[in-house]
Amino acid sequence: MAELLGIPQVTHATAVSVEDGRVRARRETERGEETWTSSTPVAVTIERGPDPPEPAEDADPEVEEVEAEKLGGTPRDYGTRGSPTFVQEVRELSLERETERLESADEGAERLVALLDGLERSADESTRARGGGRRTLLVLAEHDRDALNPISLEEIACAREVAGALQAQVVAALFCAEPEGLERELGAHGADRVLVVRDPKLSEYATAPFTDALCAAIDESEPFAVIAPWTARGRDYVPRAAARLGLGLTGDFVRLEVAEDDDEGDPDLLWIKPAWAGTVESPIITHRAPSVGTLRPGVFRPLSRREDGEEVPVDELEPDLSEPEEVACEGRERVIEDERLLDCSAVVVCVGEELDEDGIERARDLADAVGGSLGATKGAVESGHVPAQLEVSILKRSMSPLLLVALGVREDEDLDAVRASRRLVTVHADAEAPVHRRADLAVVAEPDDFLDAARERTRSEQSGAT
Repeated sequence: MAELLGIPQVTHATAVSVEDGRVRARRETERGEETWTSSTPVAVTIERGPDPPEPAEDADPEVEEVEAEKLGGTPRDYGTRGSPTFVQEVRELSLERETERLESADEGAERLVALLDGLERSADESTRARGGGRRTLLVLAEHDRDALNPISLEEIACAREVAGALQAQVVAALFCAEPEGLERELGAHGADRVLVVRDPKLSEYATAPFTDALCAAIDESEPFAVIAPWTARGRDYVPRAAARLGLGLTGDFVRLEVAEDDDEGDPDLLWIKPAWAGTVESPIITHRAPSVGTLRPGVFRPLSRREDGEEVPVDELEPDLSEPEEVACEGRERVIEDERLLDCSAVVVCVGEELDEDGIERARDLADAVGGSLGATKGAVESGHVPAQLEVSILKRSMSPLLLVALGVREDEDLDAVRASRRLVTVHADAEAPVHRRADLAVVAEPDDFLDAARERTRSEQSGAT
């Protein structure tokens, strides 16, 4: 909307104020917070955080009705008929689980280790074969402090799954001031080619130059489809670029399907998007090329790194990028430093509000021991012991990890955002706790006892492996 109106934007704001005629917004990212200021008018999107005002009992708001002709165009330019995307169907999903129930912390810890051993931690290597053909799948890599965000490699794995059916090559686009060797990592993890979009304005994230860079990359590579990350950055600049180019965008998709092609034209690419807390999914089709989608982190496992030394072709592009004065970053603060990014973790240990500060730290230790990340319910975050960047909820982040362990979570709705987890373990002392209905493995035990047993088991496994 901001692009169509020709105004600046700030997204994912958790606090907004007006100072000296400028809007000041605190913006939440996966690892911390940023503070941005903007001239007005400006479009601001809000994360859960600010308390909504109480409605006035005697409020009688004035309602203005505006017809399509006054806005411009005709009714056919609005709604479903005017949209570049449409929902092909709605598929109901069965999320029923056959719950295994254990009433011992030791037995629960033993089964947890068995589940960890059985996880599929890498993508199907049969999809690795280098691609060719007349189509291009453009994958937008994301990086921070000279390290790739894991979602970049997940996007490549996603693209590789359909590259063969589409007769397409996978091209990874890297927006940066200097590639710092990241182009080689993208090639080693499955990209057929890398497009480095280079400019000093891309050294730190800002909406305008990244939007310009994406438009330039699309113009240069003429892709059949663009796979972008569903991250704070991706949800900020990718929709703006799609609006500028008049393209259809599917947000938070979880996989791709290729429809049967009955003629010699391009096949339909179906972007599969979940909804209603993962209880349904819909294939989304775009009639305008290229189609664009942002991939939910954590759904795909990256391909293992090639160690044969083969390097892929690297092209460079140096477009003219804008640097508007109406928006400025006043500071960036990292809250999550060296921990694994929650969104991309195959294993998540999710704590509820019933755990105290010591229990949360022990849960963090368990997450580290199994190569996973700590997550938290809304109540646990509000306790002040867990940062907002780790909240798992419908209004923060929905996830599909391979394994989620819920500790001290009582209510089943607290796990709505992770109902699509491959395996779900609940640990609560109350055998009648509603959360156990969601589980593949329900452990009826005190979370503290389970944590003790689980850490002992994982230490034993690690010692045995050594």
